[in-house]
Amino acid sequence: MSAKGTMTGKGATGGKPSHAFLCRPECCSDLADELTDAGARVTGSTPTGIVTANLDAEPGPFVFERQRLSRPSFLSNCELQPVTSEQAAAILEPVLASDLLWTTHVYTSPTPRAPRLSARAEGIAAAMIRMARKQRRDIEKRFRPPQRLRREDGLVVQFCLDDDGLWTACTPLGDMACQVPGGIFRMKFDDLAPSRSYLKIEEAFVRMTCEPVERETAIDLGAAPGGWSYAFLKRDCRVTAVDHGPMKLDGEVTAHLTHLMANGITYQPDKPVDWLAADMLIPPGVALGLLRRWFDGNWMRRAVVNVKLPQQQCWPAIKPVLIFLRGIRGWNIHVRQLYHDRREVTVMAVRTGQEAL
Repeated sequence: MSAKGTMTGKGATGGKPSHAFLCRPECCSDLADELTDAGARVTGSTPTGIVTANLDAEPGPFVFERQRLSRPSFLSNCELQPVTSEQAAAILEPVLASDLLWTTHVYTSPTPRAPRLSARAEGIAAAMIRMARKQRRDIEKRFRPPQRLRREDGLVVQFCLDDDGLWTACTPLGDMACQVPGGIFRMKFDDLAPSRSYLKIEEAFVRMTCEPVERETAIDLGAAPGGWSYAFLKRDCRVTAVDHGPMKLDGEVTAHLTHLMANGITYQPDKPVDWLAADMLIPPGVALGLLRRWFDGNWMRRAVVNVKLPQQQCWPAIKPVLIFLRGIRGWNIHVRQLYHDRREVTVMAVRTGQEAL
């Protein structure tokens, strides 16, 4: 089942939703299918990547969600002209009623107008905070920048602006699907990396809260032209790149690189390695076979594997991969569509006892 409704007025078709989820706009139907399979009642979606649903609990995070707003409120563009003190009091009521530390996450939905909307979103949030401060001045003393709010019971007020209006929610930090504003991990590109796929694995390292260290070993399947291999090599790892295609790496960074002209799908290491990395243009069923071989063989301690998605029916295609991964014991495994992913999702796995996701 896919979400076919569209947002109207103060919420979605079917009444006020319990949750609003952000995702890549082209993946709204995929997220809707995933939510439906989890027992949610999908109530609507927008062209800008927001899917609304009613859930009885706080499961997840889901593969295709970037961020979520629990018990969200919606104000249309008309209702925001102008912003009122009543609106500010309603949105910031949990902050006004508590003594907890708090912060704001201000962002836009993934829309082409995002750069222009960003400044407006910041302005709306600032105006509402000024209005709320008149009711309780100590809220300013309890405010922390997003990156400095660490206590799990701290509150996060989300302001998400899209083409139609403002979505807001106030949530304890520990209940959020992602503790980065909007679930947006913008990684910095390294000019020495031979491809922009480098950004995907750098984001995976951040999400896993661990990264390769000096002298660790890595197998990079489907390595050419070398974006993922470079991420390991720059950290002084020993990398075996498996691909029939040419690697576009040179200089000192290649000192610990071994390039094997071989088939990454069938490749088997001589001994276990610290890292498996794979970003191959293969169907999900073939990727599942690769994952089975590596996990069943205990050939790695950590893994970052990209799974490409078909143009249609993505959820049925990826679901067997998830079923297999959920049955594995002794591993901490997350599957998410990263900010830098496109028509793909990323498997991030750490063996229990190693650095946790």
